[in-house]
Amino acid sequence: MSALRALLAAARREPAHVELMPAGDDWRVVCWPFARREDADRARALLMARGLKVETIAF
Repeated sequence: MSALRALLAAARREPAHVELMPAGDDWRVVCWPFARREDADRARALLMARGLKVETIAF
């Protein structure tokens, strides 16, 4: 979780909340909100470029 925060902060895309949440038998690190979909897409691309599995969902 701290790695995610650090990557997003380095790109100046740090969202207000970064949390660890259960997802079935697994866990997910989630972050929100992003002001625009483009901001979320940039953060997703940054994390994927570093080998992290990322999914963007709309609320």
